[in-house]
Amino acid sequence: IPQGIPLVPGTNDGYATAWAVGIDLPGKGFDPGGKTGGLGVAVAAGLHEDAATYGMPSAVAGVYIVGGPVASHGTILDWWAGIAGRSVQELVELAEMVEPGSRGVIALPYLEGERAPRWNRRLRAQLVGLATDSDVATVTRALLEGTAYGLAHIAHDLASQGIQLDRVVSSGGPVRSRLWTTIKASVLEVPFDVPACDEMAAYGAGLGAGAALDWWPRPGEGRPGDWPGPEMETVYPEPLSVYREGLQRFIELGDAAQAALETAGQR
Repeated sequence: IPQGIPLVPGTNDGYATAWAVGIDLPGKGFDPGGKTGGLGVAVAAGLHEDAATYGMPSAVAGVYIVGGPVASHGTILDWWAGIAGRSVQELVELAEMVEPGSRGVIALPYLEGERAPRWNRRLRAQLVGLATDSDVATVTRALLEGTAYGLAHIAHDLASQGIQLDRVVSSGGPVRSRLWTTIKASVLEVPFDVPACDEMAAYGAGLGAGAALDWWPRPGEGRPGDWPGPEMETVYPEPLSVYREGLQRFIELGDAAQAALETAGQR
């Protein structure tokens, strides 16, 4: 790089998103969306910081975020669009015609292994329960529900350690689909807030620039509400027994897949 050109350090996109969507009070969570996705939940600093493999401080002092990223939630839809020969938008529109539970088909979205909460890069995606009537729409719905189960698995893991999730702010590609957001809200059984801006990592970078200019406090120096945020629309959950059963089956299938890998590794 020629002399005199400044190098400006950036930030982690997950942190920028958490700052931008205001993950500043215990019980509030976020899904950054995008090619991967994940779930981060705010807790009081010092109480649950060791509850997960992955964690980071909130922009507000005294608040920490635990949970973790997943490997390929957005990616698996892009992959399926290539296989099916249709756009993601077309596939989601088809999935709207399929009832919750995807006619018994369930997807493990481990296309590139899995991060939270399993942290096993050797895992691979599975479609379980396929039948002769499992069409493109059915598989798409199963993939959407599978990504929601992946987030709920993280929440389930955190809940077992006493960490409560009250609501989630969504970001990235998933917020462009009302169906996908509704599925996530219903599987996790908490409201999902959808920001008017769907690129919240970029919004967080803008907050960083404003903080450098002293327009508002820097991370760690402010309180909830000190930073400007976008307008939010709330998607309320529609809890269903088929989703509760699906989550349990999702976890059991993932446990079995992980156990099979361990057994194979011992041979």
